[in-house]
Amino acid sequence: MNPATATFSSPAVSDSFDGTETEALVSVYRMISEWFLYPEEIDPVTLSDEASRDLIEDAQLIDPELAAHLREFRVGFGSVTTDEYLALLELNPRCPLYMGSYQFDEPSTCASAGVSDRNQYMLEIGNIFRHFGLQIGQELPDFLPAIIEFLALTAGAQGEDDKLRKRFIERMVWPGVRLFAQKLETEETPYFHLAEALTACLRHEAGNMPEPEPRGQGAKSELIQLEGVGNQ
Repeated sequence: MNPATATFSSPAVSDSFDGTETEALVSVYRMISEWFLYPEEIDPVTLSDEASRDLIEDAQLIDPELAAHLREFRVGFGSVTTDEYLALLELNPRCPLYMGSYQFDEPSTCASAGVSDRNQYMLEIGNIFRHFGLQIGQELPDFLPAIIEFLALTAGAQGEDDKLRKRFIERMVWPGVRLFAQKLETEETPYFHLAEALTACLRHEAGNMPEPEPRGQGAKSELIQLEGVGNQ
């Protein structure tokens, strides 16, 4: 089982999609979520030539640029060592997988942690997960593979849920992902292409969105206090 999927205690929100394109989007989101995991945790089946070929075909239905970035990542992934992954993304990382770290300053004291902007941001993400009937497990809510898996599980949402999901992408996912991708661009790593592939998926869903302000510059007013989601 995909560890990102296992972070949620609820099954998928819906097993029915509105067409081939949505099914392709779900497939791409799930693979991106999987490929951002620690290399030894990735299901080897997803790295097979057949799985990669099927993924590229799905990606072509969405955006040729998306397919190109996924192809570049898959080609470069074979050269990634576990030590490189840890230094880049996990242990005191240069490019952490926690999206709040790109948007909000760390609280200066333990007492301020509970009322910090980043804490509020994570509470908002948790509220949205619960709104869709999902409960995250041990990981923090802003862990990128879990956010991407959430997007896969909720693809095809209708009505007000679809509107809420789009606001979630625009205000709470997009800024962190773009700042994460910009940081990865300064590294010689295939993970830059994976972040750009995710960028293409988000643009496909929500259209062109402005590049975000750096951490501490306007993030609070844009990213927290989403309407229609309370502490459920």
